[in-house]
Amino acid sequence: MKRIAIVEDEPLVAKSMQKLIQDYQDEQGVRFSCSCFSDAESFLETFKADYDLLFLDIKLPGMNGMQAAEEVRAKDRSVLIVFVTNMRQYAIKGYMVDALDFIVKPVEAMVLHTLLDKAMRILASREDDAFIVIRTPKGYHRILIRELLYVDVQKHRLTYHLTSGNLESWGNLSEAEKLLPMDQFSRCHNCYLVNLRYVVSLEGDDVVVGKEVLKIARTRKKEFLHSFTNYLGEVGGMTHVSI
Repeated sequence: MKRIAIVEDEPLVAKSMQKLIQDYQDEQGVRFSCSCFSDAESFLETFKADYDLLFLDIKLPGMNGMQAAEEVRAKDRSVLIVFVTNMRQYAIKGYMVDALDFIVKPVEAMVLHTLLDKAMRILASREDDAFIVIRTPKGYHRILIRELLYVDVQKHRLTYHLTSGNLESWGNLSEAEKLLPMDQFSRCHNCYLVNLRYVVSLEGDDVVVGKEVLKIARTRKKEFLHSFTNYLGEVGGMTHVSI
């Protein structure tokens, strides 16, 4: 099920959009979860980087839609943003926050349905881009699983090591395991949860993950090797193994 948010301060416009989205669901046989917000502040208060599509009115009370989009992009680079406006001259600014498109009020059924077709094609192409959402000191962040190398824990502080940098959260590895596909991840140590996709080599008590060398605990060695060989059997390929 795809999640949609509508941030619109005009109740009749929001209601009309919900109806048009419902019509699209009925015609196409798809399912959406649709949430409405009357202002940007209330939307951002509950934002957890878990929406697929966001309709943002540009002219909102308080924080405007463009400012809200900048806040969203700071936490989520993947959500599709569509601006809803009666001011065409502002629409071009949407590309500064990588907006998918814009639609002009009053919203017409054909226009919205065409845009939903476009959004669904893009979302379908992302099916391999599975993600998890974690809470950090700065708020909620979406992490693409394919970009996660490994997770380590130190005194209940989790560090998610990504190809683009690191993010910190709180908790333990058991909580991280519940979020991640465990046919792709395995513990090599009580402190490390490794994405087997990024294992370059295994040698002795060391595993090279990306460019990092991590220790393999003796109590975890047999289980980790078993997980890794199972993973290889599914995807194949490896640089070096010596255990």
